[in-house]
Amino acid sequence: MHKRFAGRSCHYSSARIKVRASICRRHDRLFEAAARRLKKNLDDQDAKLAAFQQKYFGCSRQEQSNSNTLQSLTTQLDAVTQSVNRQQQDVTFLQTMVAQQTHDCKTRNRAAGLL
Repeated sequence: MHKRFAGRSCHYSSARIKVRASICRRHDRLFEAAARRLKKNLDDQDAKLAAFQQKYFGCSRQEQSNSNTLQSLTTQLDAVTQSVNRQQQDVTFLQTMVAQQTHDCKTRNRAAGLL
């Protein structure tokens, strides 16, 4: 009797394995289909994100570049303006010195009777 049960047990185990394998294959197909749908959805979302970034952040990058250029040019303009102001002060100082020297020279010449 033991051999009879052993044969049935093997047959039963083999049938259970086949059923479980079939269920596993079915689950694999379901998971693969779900994975394909999710991948397509993710690809669609990535495409939408890329379009959004191109539309809105693409301009932002150009604006940032323009802002950096403007800031650099403003700094250069400030430096040139300061240099011009210093040179104007130097010119004013030199004009004052020339006027003072001219006045002193005329005063000496008058005192000496040369004028």
